[in-house]
Amino acid sequence: MENNNFENIVAIGFKPYSGEDYDKHDLEWQKTKRFAEDTNHRKWLIFWVKCVVSLWLLCVIIVVAFNSIFQFNLNDSVLIALLTTTTVNILGLAFIVLTGLFKNKE
Repeated sequence: MENNNFENIVAIGFKPYSGEDYDKHDLEWQKTKRFAEDTNHRKWLIFWVKCVVSLWLLCVIIVVAFNSIFQFNLNDSVLIALLTTTTVNILGLAFIVLTGLFKNKE
């Protein structure tokens, strides 16, 4: 398959499933199309993970920093639970998602 077709498919970007029968195309076209779709999905997932992790950590910092200012009156044990469990969960989510996307294929 020539390089020009690959660049055209990658430039198209993400589009919803059009109902096109991929089986009517040759295997090289199918691989190129799959690679382009995977690449686009990875870009969006990276963006999503960056936004979710950043927003979550910002919210945790706000709660901890403004606990006394806004008089949330949260106990130390609640703050510790917030900082440890939820932060580890959100960072773990990002790690699992990104590790699954970028497997080291040999």
